[in-house]
Amino acid sequence: MKKITLFSILLFFYNLQPSKAQVAEEVLWENVKAGDKVELTVFYHENSPFVYEEKGKLTGIEIDILNSFVEWVKENKEVDVELIYQKPQSFYKLLLQAQNGKSNTIGLGTITITKEREKNLAFSAPYLRNVSVLLSQGGVKTALNEEELKSSFADLYPVTVPGSIHEDHIKEFRDKIGRTNRPIREVKTPKEVIESIAQSGKLYGYSDVITFWQYMKEHDDFIKMHKVANKNDEFFGFAFPKESGWKFLFDEFLESGFGFTATKAYHRILEKHLGYEIINTVEID
Repeated sequence: MKKITLFSILLFFYNLQPSKAQVAEEVLWENVKAGDKVELTVFYHENSPFVYEEKGKLTGIEIDILNSFVEWVKENKEVDVELIYQKPQSFYKLLLQAQNGKSNTIGLGTITITKEREKNLAFSAPYLRNVSVLLSQGGVKTALNEEELKSSFADLYPVTVPGSIHEDHIKEFRDKIGRTNRPIREVKTPKEVIESIAQSGKLYGYSDVITFWQYMKEHDDFIKMHKVANKNDEFFGFAFPKESGWKFLFDEFLESGFGFTATKAYHRILEKHLGYEIINTVEID
């Protein structure tokens, strides 16, 4: 019989401990020079078609834009960038990781640029326009004005992702219709918001228009928009720790010359992941 030693017991319990997430060592962009190889930690929140896994690899609009950034840095700065992806447990934790990360940290996952978030985060130039749409199950009467919103949603309950811009919209909407005492159901992902609405005739919530478009493309559920309560002119950006030099490099990538959003590469990314009926609504002019 194999002898069991104290060392083997300690080793056994050590191996049971969860491994520490791999993150890049601190690298200030201002200290990087041509010929260097550096790592960039990417904290992401999964939300198709922006960031999602396909055949064991991450893909999506934001992933493709980030890969284009890596190619641009290689070509224009002669620096090799390796991306180290980490998936926080929630959208709220993603924001915290991006806020408290090292300089060479980036956060992505349909993060809306807001003045409140800019107090703790640095944002890239916008890469996509967004519309937050108010959704309910199809049996709810379509509201055409504020008074009809009050009657149509009087018996419904809100659902949202904690920490998202949609949570702010939901709280504002509850005040508007006079239902501030209604508890908010919390889910982990934007897709779960729509799924919850589809499965229950008693829930409503906000969704990014692209997330809603993607869901309806894959499902036959009867879900409707109440356009009178939509939130227009929101913008998505990539998030960085405050004063991160990598943020300014990313802005150079997005805005140099006529800007990345004016290139064929940008439009190929949108055409790859979106339909023509939605591209004109969200692309940056």
